[in-house]
Amino acid sequence: MKSGKIFIMLLPIVLLFMLLFLLPTVISDTATARVDVGNTAPTISNVKLIDWGTADDNQIGDSMTGHEYNYRVACNFTVTDINGVSDIKVPEANLTITGIYAADDADVHYSNNSCIYNYTSGTNELTFSCLFRIQYYADNGTWKCHVAVQDQGGSRDNATDTAKLVALTSVVVNTSSPPYDVLDFGSMAANSNSSSANSLKIINIGNTNLDIQISGTNMTNTTLSTHFFVENITYNRTYYVETKKGSKTANPNTVPRRLQESSYTWDINIRDRDDADSDFTVANKTAQFRIIIPAGQTAALYRNTITVNGQYGG
Repeated sequence: MKSGKIFIMLLPIVLLFMLLFLLPTVISDTATARVDVGNTAPTISNVKLIDWGTADDNQIGDSMTGHEYNYRVACNFTVTDINGVSDIKVPEANLTITGIYAADDADVHYSNNSCIYNYTSGTNELTFSCLFRIQYYADNGTWKCHVAVQDQGGSRDNATDTAKLVALTSVVVNTSSPPYDVLDFGSMAANSNSSSANSLKIINIGNTNLDIQISGTNMTNTTLSTHFFVENITYNRTYYVETKKGSKTANPNTVPRRLQESSYTWDINIRDRDDADSDFTVANKTAQFRIIIPAGQTAALYRNTITVNGQYGG
């Protein structure tokens, strides 16, 4: 009986020995996964020049129509960054007919570094809109909207869209005293000549050198239904003292020419405004006008219309 009790007492020890020394030992360990996600450059797409304030799909296309005073266009585009758009820097936007990084000059170059943007939640896209106010005298020709964007990692992209700014031939006329749209010869007797010439300043508000087309209507009094012919008005470039009727074929750059109902193309050569000019009135030429009242003309107030149109001057 003692031997049986010893065996029972030793059994747990034997089993423990077998577990420790006879069965396989399992030891656990760990490994670390690692990947370096590189920066991916942002990409620009859908660059469009559009009229400011219109829908994005209203792309200007091949040409921009010049306007008096200024013309507002926007350069719209989309920036995509699969790393996320939170590190996108403010884009550079230039509208230019010269070098991309030229200095701002209203004739040839505009820049905008404060473009507005929209972000669509849950995407990796930003849509930008960059406004440019193009002055009326900006050079005509093919303009380029160049946009560039960079992220904090220094990766960047750029893209362009182009459109042609058409030639704008436009003038305004001013007399030397108010009202500035009236050549006032004052009170004159029949069979007399104006004692001095009246000045008409012709101002180029286009973007190209100009000649003009000039014509006039007969001097008419609508109350009495009387008139005298427009040919009694003469004009030329310089002040003239002598009394002359002029001729219908004279060159008004040197001698008086009779104003006619039919339009005359005058190669007066008015340059367009430059960025350095102080104001829009600098680009002008002055024409001088005189009038002859025929003998026997009925006493009355007479009026006519003088029409001046801009024409491309090369």
